Amino acid sequence: MVEISQSIAEDTHDPVETARQTLQSLNPDDEEYFATLNVLANQLMARFKRSGSPNDLNEGVERTKELLVLTSPSHSFHLPALSNLGMALQTRFRFLGDAEDLTQAIHHFEACVESCAPGHSHYVPFVANLAGSLRSRYSLDGDISDLNRIVEICSIALSICASENLYRDVLLNNFANALKDRFEKRGDRADLEIALTYYQACLDLRPPGHPKRYLVLGNLGDVMHLKFQVDGDQDLESAADYYVAALNLRSPGQEGYVLFLTGLGAVLWTLFDAKGDTEKMEMAISCYQTALASSTVANLDHARLLHNYGGALRTRYTKFGDINDLNQAIQYLTASYNINIQSPSFPNRFITVHYLGGTLLTRFNATGHVADLDLSVEHLASSLQLCPPSHHERPGILSVYSSALLARFHAKGHVENLNLAISVCKDALDSLSPKHATYSSTMGNLTSVLLECFKQSGNVDDIQVIIDHCDTALVSTSPAQTAFITLQTNRAMAFLERFQYGGDKPDVDIAIDPFREVVEALSKGHVDYIPAHTGFATALQIRFQLTTHHRDLDEAIEHYRSARRCCRRGDTNHVPVCMGLGNALRLRSEYSGDIDALDESIVLLSEVEELMSTASGNSWYTVSLVNLGIALFMRFQAQRNIADLNVAIERVTRGLALPTPHEFIIHSTLATLLSVRYDEHKVLDDLEQSIKYFGSAAHRMPENHLLRSTLCRNYGHTLAKLAHYRDPIDNLNIAIALYRDAMTRSPNDHYDQPLTVLQLAEAVHRRGIILQSDDDIGVAIHLLKGLIQIVPEGHWALQEIYRSSASTAMDMYDLYKLFRPSESKGEDFMEEAFRYYEKGARYSHLSSYQSVAIALQWAGFADKLNHSSALQAYRTSLNSLDQHVLSTQSVKHRHGTLHRLARHTSSLAVDATACAIYEGRVELAIELSEQGRGLLWSQMARIRTPLDSLRSVDEEGQTLALEFERISSQLARRSVSASDGVLLVSRLSQEEDARRYRQLSNELDAVMERIRAKEGFQSFLQPMSFLNLQKAAAGGPVIIANVSERRCDAIIVLHDEPPCLVPLPHATIGGITAMSGMFYRALKATSYVGEEKERVKQIVPILRRLWDIVVSPVVEKLAELQLPRGSRIWWCPTSKLTSLPLHATGPYRSRTDNLSNIYISSYTPTLSALIRSRNQKASHPGVPPPFIAIGQSNPNPENSTGESELKAIAGELDLVESLVPTSMTFDRISDDNSTADAAIEGLRTHSWVHLACHGNQDLAQPFDSSFSLRDRPLTLLDIVRAELAHPEFAFLSACHTAVGDENTPDEVIHLAAGMQFSGFRSVIGTMWAVDDAMAETMVGAFYKNMFDGGVVDCTNAARALNKASKTVDKNVVSMDQRIVFIHIGA
Repeated sequence: MVEISQSIAEDTHDPVETARQTLQSLNPDDEEYFATLNVLANQLMARFKRSGSPNDLNEGVERTKELLVLTSPSHSFHLPALSNLGMALQTRFRFLGDAEDLTQAIHHFEACVESCAPGHSHYVPFVANLAGSLRSRYSLDGDISDLNRIVEICSIALSICASENLYRDVLLNNFANALKDRFEKRGDRADLEIALTYYQACLDLRPPGHPKRYLVLGNLGDVMHLKFQVDGDQDLESAADYYVAALNLRSPGQEGYVLFLTGLGAVLWTLFDAKGDTEKMEMAISCYQTALASSTVANLDHARLLHNYGGALRTRYTKFGDINDLNQAIQYLTASYNINIQSPSFPNRFITVHYLGGTLLTRFNATGHVADLDLSVEHLASSLQLCPPSHHERPGILSVYSSALLARFHAKGHVENLNLAISVCKDALDSLSPKHATYSSTMGNLTSVLLECFKQSGNVDDIQVIIDHCDTALVSTSPAQTAFITLQTNRAMAFLERFQYGGDKPDVDIAIDPFREVVEALSKGHVDYIPAHTGFATALQIRFQLTTHHRDLDEAIEHYRSARRCCRRGDTNHVPVCMGLGNALRLRSEYSGDIDALDESIVLLSEVEELMSTASGNSWYTVSLVNLGIALFMRFQAQRNIADLNVAIERVTRGLALPTPHEFIIHSTLATLLSVRYDEHKVLDDLEQSIKYFGSAAHRMPENHLLRSTLCRNYGHTLAKLAHYRDPIDNLNIAIALYRDAMTRSPNDHYDQPLTVLQLAEAVHRRGIILQSDDDIGVAIHLLKGLIQIVPEGHWALQEIYRSSASTAMDMYDLYKLFRPSESKGEDFMEEAFRYYEKGARYSHLSSYQSVAIALQWAGFADKLNHSSALQAYRTSLNSLDQHVLSTQSVKHRHGTLHRLARHTSSLAVDATACAIYEGRVELAIELSEQGRGLLWSQMARIRTPLDSLRSVDEEGQTLALEFERISSQLARRSVSASDGVLLVSRLSQEEDARRYRQLSNELDAVMERIRAKEGFQSFLQPMSFLNLQKAAAGGPVIIANVSERRCDAIIVLHDEPPCLVPLPHATIGGITAMSGMFYRALKATSYVGEEKERVKQIVPILRRLWDIVVSPVVEKLAELQLPRGSRIWWCPTSKLTSLPLHATGPYRSRTDNLSNIYISSYTPTLSALIRSRNQKASHPGVPPPFIAIGQSNPNPENSTGESELKAIAGELDLVESLVPTSMTFDRISDDNSTADAAIEGLRTHSWVHLACHGNQDLAQPFDSSFSLRDRPLTLLDIVRAELAHPEFAFLSACHTAVGDENTPDEVIHLAAGMQFSGFRSVIGTMWAVDDAMAETMVGAFYKNMFDGGVVDCTNAARALNKASKTVDKNVVSMDQRIVFIHIGA
């Protein structure tokens, strides 16, 4: 244990108050003041050690700090004051665990040591104290430099420390601690021996009766136990004696008690291991039980206790076999591990990880649960990684780790069964002649086994043995014999395997002909029908990979389907058939862009993986993992859902951990996936791991293997990426060489050849940029132009060729602009670049993401260079983004897609709008703004489109309307599926759902095309034109506030006049972003009662600034348009303006009007959303709508969610009930009755709703934003999913109901928007937190104005809210609570 030299002796009295009173009677200038303050500080620390009161500890630290302030560096007490403060901070660190205290303590101790010479009387205690604090830091961080520093200073101090020095014992103890720790880190036996010597010397200086004797006794117990573990010949009984002696000096609750019990238990446990004395084991467990009862703080000492206790229980299990001991051991070891991971640098963490891994292995051996085995291997690998190379525990870890790996091999490999089968077959053959009746069938079995053996070993020489055996047997085997088909099939498979390893094309042709003969000879029902068709399909599929002749792949798929039609689930052929068909469909998707084929492929491969996951020892399991990973990777390339890539890597990585004969294929696959993940996250470790795996694959893969060309290309592509970091020219040269090697290995007409040439061109282009070489860039352009000429339309690589050609031409433009500005050829390159960008962006293939990426590049360059194609580029970008997002099944996944693309697309709509404004096309700007914002709501709205006009056209219109509604309703349910995000749903179910979603989407697209073919419906569900969007302004002007990096403007949309552009020259995206941050920080910083005036003081300047730069110019323009005061206006903000209260802006000066006194503000997420609100029909015209008030003051009272009780809710509901006209049916649910299901039912059956409860904004997944009800949250997705009948008005009296996702603000995803989308024409929401008492007052004022005169009309809500905010008592409702409510909708 660590100790520090004490400045005072512990006093059994309590003189703190006496010293405090004396100090209070003195002035700081009094002579006695300093000494009295010193006494008070010391006595506070002494009383803390007796009482454990944190108040005493904190005051003691502060008083010691005062002492230090009173001493100048030349003061005689300055160094003791520094030391005392260090000791006080060290004590507080040990009590409270704040690392900053430890850092400060070390700083003060270092200052003490540096300030006095070694001969100084205080030098030794100062060194002892510094050593103790440095060791404490080492225990946290594991930095051996702290130990080396201790050894350095203690060596000096000990060399000058006299034997009679009062602090010699402390110095020896702390010096020995550091040496013992350093031995455990480095393994230098001399450190351990010297540590023992110093501990013994320290003990000699602390005879019986010494107050600190217990510390060195415990340390001697530790070192003696350690020496036994290292040498095996140390007397363990002496270690136990030291611990017992230390414990006799301590009692429960005192320092060292738990540690000494833990140490004694460890020694007794070791004694049991060494001698088999069961009594010692029980004594050890008893020690741990006693220690656990006294250990209450979850620190590293507690972790050590749990570690030892768990290890002892595991040992008892091995002795007596009680599974409860094993389960309890894992529980304790896991708890210890969880504490340790909070200190990732803790030096001995690996020991607990080791024991946990070993204990999990023991339980696997007892129960066979593979999850325990996998976790065991993971922990043991981690332990080995953490363990220092020379640590004495390392051999034990290696031993257990090898046992775990061996156990997993036995659980999932079963190679010994294969070897046994070979032995049995050979024994049988030795007793048979070729004329024997069973010779052919035995040879058939032998060659089947030899094929499996080859798949394990990869020894190509074995293939000829198989072929020779088959040829020999076939000579004496008639076609009528059953064995004939087996032998023919095995012979064909042997040639096929040799082809894959040797690359000799005649081999694959030789394999196909016998397969065709066999397949044609067999009828359905024959025992070999399924495997023959499967083998034939496999051969055709392999030949396709060589030649890329589509007829081979199409025929392969047909034969797989023939086999599958005859193959029942559970049949031994089911897995290879489904896997083969899945892989063939994946290839079809890869080479033709058939997304339906990819969907079916993933469903099939997911089914295989699900089946194999319960039989992981099956030889197909590893293959199933890798194949599913490749298919998911293909979908990632199309849709860019990072979850697909991560799952793919996880599956392939899992396959890598299993026994496999084709490790090089897995290495190559994993390398490719990691290289692509690097593209997403730019984590260099992914790239370096990728290169490592490529190198391994290149070393292991046979030189002429079929996949060698692909390996060379992908390896080169990854090295080209590495060139961004180091050795650019060298890495690019190697990459170029690999590309050229890949080209020579594939036929010129191979489908993959264009990709190889493309990547070669990109590498040469990159080298040219670095070297500023026109020649290299010219070669790149030549290669790309050659590709464009020869690659047929529809080829999957053509889009990427266009993109690369555009990028290369743009770089040439830049070079000409830089070095040859006078030459017009540079402009030619620019125009060429934009032509290629346009072609690439409009190219339709598998990857919708690639279309988005190219269109965004096009738009970015065109806007930057003021090119004439800029607007078209933005239009294309918006269309591509819409299609890409819509390709994802659920609305939550679509939001995830937008979130991942946010850094590229978050400003797309506002930039497109700004571009159109710049070109003077304001109406187009409105169309682009509408198209690019609220994308998710718009997509969902499409499938809820009313079709009355279509029905009224003719009979075909009625049929199309029914068909559209049928498909739309299914898509709507899938978009907001209740299972979305549920972890228990199997991957197979998820993939089947995804495939069905895409099928429905395709069906809907076909129906929409038929609808658009009808007269008058050409623009059905197309982006709305300005003439249609203008309808949003039927009730008053709508102001689109567009905030872009390029420019900021407001566009006033009028109902029957052209739109008015209002430039906002003083507004910038940076400034508005800053204001948004300042506004919400001000609200947060002044959120307490009594801070209202300060809150107003901070937010008014922001509102005033927002008025000046955004709102005032709009108001001035509205005045020019002669819009009467008191008229309604609608704000449609963009970007960061969506988070600012435009309605509350104003000059906030005397005798001037704020906006709320000029116009009545409402908000709308988009123009189309407002149009839908206006078009929503009243529930029962002429009949007062039913009203429901839903309140929940205390959600989950038994399982606290951390939400405070809203005490004003009941009063608020009473107030609402009193103000609702008696003509309206009023219902109320609250307290235990206000459950989520009850609320949904209330929303379905009532047109008007008042909802008062906690509101929760989920920033990560806004569709999970919710209202807190009694049993569970009512989420935004629940509301959207509810399909409400006749909603009209909703008042959301809850926090944050109108605040969306800050990463995608233009999507406006929040609770109020969800209510509007669900059909509520008029919604009151909140932009930040509300005070429930003040909300009640606002609610009362609102409903008084809403129902003034007895009129029930939801469109009066904006006026009622405006009036309420101005008429409530300002002494009761603070300013921020008057403006927190906003109106959305009609």
